[in-house]
Amino acid sequence: MSQSDHTSKTESNDVDLKSIGSIKVVEIIDNPDGTATIHFDVADDFKENLVKAMGWEDWTDEAFNKMVLEALERQLARYKEEE
Repeated sequence: MSQSDHTSKTESNDVDLKSIGSIKVVEIIDNPDGTATIHFDVADDFKENLVKAMGWEDWTDEAFNKMVLEALERQLARYKEEE
C-alpha cells in the first residue's frame, strides 16, 4: 500500500472520532527509552468509519498507528506553544 493511501481527505487530518465508533485504550506501557506503547481495542464499526472519514482504501494497523502518532504530536506541539 502506498503512502498516499494513508493520507487524510483534509489537510489538517482532524477527524471527529466521537461520532465514528468505539475505541478503547487497554494498556499503556512505559518503555525504558522514555517512549510509551499504547494498545487499543478498536471496534469494527470504528475501523469502517475511520477508513471512510480518512479516505483510505482499507484499514491497516500501520495507517492507524501513523494517524494516532500524528495526532499526539500535534497535541504535544499545541501544549508546548501554550507554555
